[in-house]
Amino acid sequence: MLPKQEFFLNFTSNNQKETMAKRVLVTGGTGYIGSHTTVELLEAGYEVVIVDNLSNSERFVLDGIRKITGKRVPFHKVDCRSLASLRRIFTRYPFDAVIHFAASKAVGESVEQPLLYYQNNLVSLMNILQLMRECQVPNLVFSSSSKMPNCSSRFMATITPRPAHPTPGSDL
Repeated sequence: MLPKQEFFLNFTSNNQKETMAKRVLVTGGTGYIGSHTTVELLEAGYEVVIVDNLSNSERFVLDGIRKITGKRVPFHKVDCRSLASLRRIFTRYPFDAVIHFAASKAVGESVEQPLLYYQNNLVSLMNILQLMRECQVPNLVFSSSSKMPNCSSRFMATITPRPAHPTPGSDL
């Protein structure tokens, strides 16, 4: 659980302390990690906006988030490869941070469709970074798929792995 006191902007006006929650864009927010992150952010006092193209998730996840937190999260079905669509989201909401989970990660599929993976994983990140710069969003949490086929988790702390991904660089 995130400590609540660290995630608020405090402003003083007329000798009164006002608290304004920070707003975070979560791309891939209806996926497993994105939805759990959204719940934690909401419970820590953040405002969250979700962008997801629903290619690996379902819209009903939003109902689960609402049942757990009691809050309805703004949701936009947007593909992060569309700069124009993302720009509408960035201009509508002033974000304090972006958590970018919208990436493809299936190794087998990446071999079958490598250009799709490069396009999704790199173009979407470049669009996010461009809009963060344009809209002066200062904080980014970037999540790669970090897949390491054929590596046992018990050895992860003791080895320095070489990239084993068939399309290295597409899931940076």
